[in-house]
Amino acid sequence: MDAKERAVELLKKHDVRWVHTAFTDIRGTLRAVVLPATRFTEGDCFTVGTGFDGSSVRGFKEIDESDMILKPDPATLAVLPWTSEGFQKSAIVLGDVYEAYGAAQPSEVCPRSYVSKRAVDAAKAMGYTGLFGPEVEHFVFKSIDPTKLTWDLPGDREV
Repeated sequence: MDAKERAVELLKKHDVRWVHTAFTDIRGTLRAVVLPATRFTEGDCFTVGTGFDGSSVRGFKEIDESDMILKPDPATLAVLPWTSEGFQKSAIVLGDVYEAYGAAQPSEVCPRSYVSKRAVDAAKAMGYTGLFGPEVEHFVFKSIDPTKLTWDLPGDREV
């Protein structure tokens, strides 16, 4: 049984209703397109992916060339453990970002498929094993004013 078959079986076994198809932007922020599980169990989402607007992701595309494809990696699918019986169960799967038109290769703006996989291959060619993992950080504040939060630079108004 291959990864796609295992993923479809897992979705059906746990009666999953929604799949968070996730990717990271160039800053490492997790983004997701939430799709009905039937797109995976009855459709071909694992094979052809799903389209999304790349201009809505900062640093990806301009508005006039914004069509992109998100192809889920079935080997990464996991049922979210905090969903329980009686609720609409969800799962998450990581994906690779592709250009929408004629691109057999991942997009250059995709940190997972274009940057990290190439780095792992380069390390392997030199006799090394490349390992990647998230860096979990948290901050403790005595107090915070939520009206003055900014993202990165003082003049940046995107939150």
